[in-house]
Amino acid sequence: MVALPLLLCASALAGTASAQQQRTAVLFGATGAVGSEVLSALLRPSGDDDVDADANAAAPFWTEVVIVGRREAPLPPHHSPESSINVTQVIVPDLTEIEDVDALRGTSADACIVAVGLGHPYRETLRRWHSVEVEATRRISRLCGGAMGARYLSLLSAVDADYEGAVAFSEEELGGGGDGDGDGGEEEEEDVEEE
Repeated sequence: MVALPLLLCASALAGTASAQQQRTAVLFGATGAVGSEVLSALLRPSGDDDVDADANAAAPFWTEVVIVGRREAPLPPHHSPESSINVTQVIVPDLTEIEDVDALRGTSADACIVAVGLGHPYRETLRRWHSVEVEATRRISRLCGGAMGARYLSLLSAVDADYEGAVAFSEEELGGGGDGDGDGGEEEEEDVEEE
């Protein structure tokens, strides 16, 4: 399932580029269950398991993979330091401030894959969830389509796709209402929980 966006992106790029061309993928969020599988797929010597890996080792599809996350991502065991795929990791403690990272503004990308999310959202406040799942994703998407010039963007998310039942969060629910001094916050949270 994870390979599908990668295969679609790779096949679209393959139709417009030669085998020798430089291709850069930027992966946001490579430490979780989904992101680590995407990273493994990006760093495989071949995108097709039925093809002999040795035949494709000299010319992998991606020539550069940039990993962006809140912490360093472990590389998969099949990735060799001698690989022709250049791997760069960029640590960004607060992904909602992604637009301020100079190293990313100078990065050109063919494709961005966004696998950023909270592994256990029920352990987080609504404000924290919104910050990561909505705000960080929005800012990453803007960076990819803007300064990075990515032609393809894949968003892998666990956010519910039932749009008809969706209700926007209020400023109070997000903790953004008022002057931020905390007055009335507990009462407002209780009111929200009662509904």
